[in-house]
Amino acid sequence: MIGHTTNAHRLCYKAAQVGGQDSQLKLITAIFYASMVDAKDISDAKVLAEVAESVGVMSEDEVRGGPSGLMTAY
Repeated sequence: MIGHTTNAHRLCYKAAQVGGQDSQLKLITAIFYASMVDAKDISDAKVLAEVAESVGVMSEDEVRGGPSGLMTAY
């Protein structure tokens, strides 16, 4: 599956700002796993929000946060 990864990159950048490299590495690993093993669409904001929450980086609400949130529509 091919899709925009801009939001995944934004989320990884934010994870580093909020929790440092350890948080960023957890998130990157989880995003990779979701994409490559579970075949999830990481261009989907809901998938990214679920992944971020599953590793404790940010809550789904923080990730999706409306107009001021990290996610943008394409």
